[in-house]
Amino acid sequence: MADTEVNVQEMGQLLGEAFIEFDQAELDRLTEAEREGQYELRAALYDYVDTIWERAKEAGKNPATDPKWDCVAGMRDLLAGLRDSAA
Repeated sequence: MADTEVNVQEMGQLLGEAFIEFDQAELDRLTEAEREGQYELRAALYDYVDTIWERAKEAGKNPATDPKWDCVAGMRDLLAGLRDSAA
């Protein structure tokens, strides 16, 4: 990867790490029911993106080794972090 190219998967991971402090502070203010709702919404969005990833594999593609799929990998990482923080 050239120095001028952006590693979007890594960017997703870094964004999630930078955001967690703010996210956790807001999650701590929620009721148990609201937090469960956040988890369900976040899990549904993660599942949607994960389906894109899995369908690529079912179609015979290898998204883990194809750089054009880094954006999907980055979204999966970011959304997994958001989902897990609400658990």
